[in-house]
Amino acid sequence: MNKIVTATKHMYSHSSTRSHASYSSRRSKASTTSTTSSRGVAAAAETAALRVKLEAHRIENEGQEELEQLEFEEKMRRLNAERKMANLKRKHEAQKVETQLKMEEARLYAFEQETSSSTSSRSSCKSAGSRTMPVRTDNDLTKPNLRAGASVFTPKTHDENLVEALARAITSSRLPIPKPPIFTGDSLQYPDWSFSFTSLIESKGVPPEERIHFLKRYLGGPAKEAVSGFFMLRSKDAYQRARDILEQRFGNSYVISEAFRSKLDAWPKVHNKDKSGLRNLSDFLLQCQAAAAEGKDMKFLHDMREIKKITAKLPDWMVHTWNRKIAKSKRQRKIPQLSRIRKFCLRRI
Repeated sequence: MNKIVTATKHMYSHSSTRSHASYSSRRSKASTTSTTSSRGVAAAAETAALRVKLEAHRIENEGQEELEQLEFEEKMRRLNAERKMANLKRKHEAQKVETQLKMEEARLYAFEQETSSSTSSRSSCKSAGSRTMPVRTDNDLTKPNLRAGASVFTPKTHDENLVEALARAITSSRLPIPKPPIFTGDSLQYPDWSFSFTSLIESKGVPPEERIHFLKRYLGGPAKEAVSGFFMLRSKDAYQRARDILEQRFGNSYVISEAFRSKLDAWPKVHNKDKSGLRNLSDFLLQCQAAAAEGKDMKFLHDMREIKKITAKLPDWMVHTWNRKIAKSKRQRKIPQLSRIRKFCLRRI
């Protein structure tokens, strides 16, 4: 009985050992299969990622090549445009040089014509002077005074007149084009501006309806504001009405005289050894002298009180010298004039 139990236990233990080994073997195979499967998935994922990366690189390279191609084409267009511009500039410079050469040739031709004509006239005068005048008798008085070898007067041809006109045009074209100054409302500057505008703009045959635009261009400050309402008008008399306003407000002789008086009153005193200030005062006195000769309202500048105001602007040592001269003039019953003060200042500069 004991042998049977022992055998049964032995068989049971052997069966249990064998089943455990079979389970372990199956578990090991499953683990190996799972590891292999995970490695395959990782390899497939990495392969897919590399393919995506490769495709991205390919697209990026194509875009870069297209961008480089566009940049190259743009650079070539710029180079072609710069080359064309350089060629046009060279042609323009060549045309300018050619035009200048033609102008110089015309001047040279005109100069040669003038030289040859003056030389021929001098030679004819010499030959005429070397001849002896024949003695005329009473019978010769009835004959016409004609000589067979006398030169016939020929007027200048059209070409010669054209060359002279071209030479004058070339000379005048080299002169700077004069322009009137911009008047801003200083009454002391109005006479000069009015004369300049009339001679340089109005007298050039500019239509009346266009003169208002030139007037607007050469006005500024209070003067422009005074007539700004006329710039919006389209009537032909807008220009003349604007000029009348400027004449009344800034060109009135009384207004100009008051401007001179105010500037003299505000003139600073000239200090000792200030030659520049003394020269500026003498220049303004010359302007006052010219204005006094033109307008009746400027006669106040010759008044003794105004002359005393002017001399008060001089340095102290010049005031003493001037007072001595005035005292001598009073004894001689001479009235000092504005021109005398200016000469007195000029001698001390």
